[in-house]
Amino acid sequence: MAFRFLPILTSFLAFSAFAAAAPGDGRFVPGSELDGTWEGILSNGGMGLPMIFVITTTPGRGTTAILDVMDQAPKDIPVAGYRREKDTVFMEVPAIGGKFDGLVSGDLAAISGRWTQAGAAGSPVPLILHRKTP
Repeated sequence: MAFRFLPILTSFLAFSAFAAAAPGDGRFVPGSELDGTWEGILSNGGMGLPMIFVITTTPGRGTTAILDVMDQAPKDIPVAGYRREKDTVFMEVPAIGGKFDGLVSGDLAAISGRWTQAGAAGSPVPLILHRKTP
């Protein structure tokens, strides 16, 4: 009787191994969980400044990001120092002397952190980024 279930079990195990291998099939790129558009409002002195980060992971190139500050130019400012360490993200924007570090929420829907900028008066400013598109 036990031998009758063996083909079914073998098929199930083969399917499970195939399903587990799916992330390596080229569709999923490790580190890409945060890919997409992230928006937040930088509040400083009672004014709100919309900031948009676009994070992209490409096989063989790693993860890159750009920054758009909606009410200012230029657009598509390169983020030179993007890195992720577990649930913390670090981004450096040398063109404007800015840095962001934040904690990624468990559901990958928000990054709560702080923005610092060289030459800006005061301490780091809170900035919460919300995922707009995956």
